[in-house]
Amino acid sequence: IRRFLDKVWAVVDAADRSTEKTMPSVISRKLHQTIRKVTQDMEELRYNTAIAALMEYVNVLRRSETVPAHSLEPLIVLLAPLAPHIAEECWERLGRSGSVFDASWPVYDEMLAREEARARGGNRTRRPSERASASSSDSRP
Repeated sequence: IRRFLDKVWAVVDAADRSTEKTMPSVISRKLHQTIRKVTQDMEELRYNTAIAALMEYVNVLRRSETVPAHSLEPLIVLLAPLAPHIAEECWERLGRSGSVFDASWPVYDEMLAREEARARGGNRTRRPSERASASSSDSRP
């Protein structure tokens, strides 16, 4: 977990704090997927999978050329119940006043959380059981 928190710290430290930057669609989609996943996992007390979702989001941020600071605020709020001290420090480094615990829990947009239809496409890989039934039905007269 230490390496993950080091990555969070580095992303916060390197964040682009200019206000006119828009969030790239890849980051926006992953952010809303992460908010959805972490919210559900926290409600069901599945902390390990919540942390895994946060790790995936941080990896997307690290692959991005620039990271708008406003894409980090929800991350820090989601991280706060799991790592309160570093979340408070990151919140302050982002220039936010007050405590991260005074911020409202982020809400996801289902439309933004959806995968692109093109990415999933119609060419999905069949499961082995589907392949077997398809090949046996193809050989019948």
